[in-house]
Formats: sequence, C-alpha cells, structure tokens
Amino acid sequence: MMSRLYELTLERVVDYLTRCGLEVTPATLERVLQVIKQAARHGETGLLSRVMDDLPNHFDLQHAPLHRPSPPLNRRSMGYG
Repeated sequence: MMSRLYELTLERVVDYLTRCGLEVTPATLERVLQVIKQAARHGETGLLSRVMDDLPNHFDLQHAPLHRPSPPLNRRSMGYG
C-alpha cells in the first residue's frame, strides 16, 4: 500500500510542475524522485506536503498569474425611476 503513496506523490508533483510550465524530461523526473526520496526519510506521514514545500528549492517555478474570475463590473443606471 505504501508504494501507491509514492506513485500518487510522483503523479501529483509531475502534474504540478507541468501546470507551472516546466517541461518534464527524464532529468526532471530524476530530480523529482530524489526530492521524494529525501522527503521519505522522514516517514510517509505528510510526504506530499514535505515534497511540495521542498520543490522551490530544486526547481525554478514560474507560477501562472491568476485569472480574473469574471469580467470587470461596470456600474450604470438602467434608467429606472
């Protein structure tokens, strides 16, 4: 069951790096596996959070700017009364 934890962690980290615009290459995967291996030395509990917290120390992450959830509001009178 613990091997599934490592698989899920790898999957989530690779997805996160892809969404940050990082190209996932074999070298990138090797670095990710090293980060997971280092974090696993402290136990399985909280593995994903430790890996995610450590990623900026190993990768140059470019976070995408947040998009506005809706068009800007334009307040006007509709001419009622």
